[in-house]
This record gives sequence, C-alpha cells and structure tokens, in this order.
Amino acid sequence: LGPTAVLLPLLIVTFADPASFFFGKLYGNHRLPFTKNRTLEGTIGGLLVAFLVAIFFVQPANAVIIATVAMSMDVLETKVGAVEIDDNLLIQLAACLVFGVVS
Repeated sequence: LGPTAVLLPLLIVTFADPASFFFGKLYGNHRLPFTKNRTLEGTIGGLLVAFLVAIFFVQPANAVIIATVAMSMDVLETKVGAVEIDDNLLIQLAACLVFGVVS
C-alpha cells in the first residue's frame, strides 16, 4: 500500500474532523437523531473536506467512497464495554482500510 495508506488517513483526520466541528458550530441547525453533539451541516462539511483531501491521492469515485466511509466514523459513538472509542482513531482506521480495498 505504501506511504499513502498512512498519509491519507492522517490528513483526513487532520483537516476533515476539525472542519466538521467548525461547520457544525457555524451552520449546524439540524441535529442528527442518533448522536449527542453532531449536526447534519457539520457532517456534510467534514465529508466535503475529506473528499477534497482524498482527491489528491485517488480517483474521484474512490475519493467519494473513502471520504464517506471515513467520515461516517465521525458520527458513530462506539463503545466497547464502558470504554468509548475515539472517533479520530476510527476515522483513520476506516480511511486506511477503504484505501487498501479501492486502490
């Protein structure tokens, strides 16, 4: 897979995760029903930024897939027992796995 398999997930979490936060804070009016703090606007903003990051590394169709799967981890609130798994870890794992599949 090479260094892109590491660099792409790091860049997605570096840029898209904060973008989703800021889009949600600035424009967020529609809360997602299955999460505590997430908004539709923040999720869409993060998805767009993830796509813009991914398009530098893969074809547009693959960038859509990687961005969608990676940023879907942002809205999941995953727990293993009493321990909550950080979404930043899940975003990177998802992006790396999907990159490996589509490339």
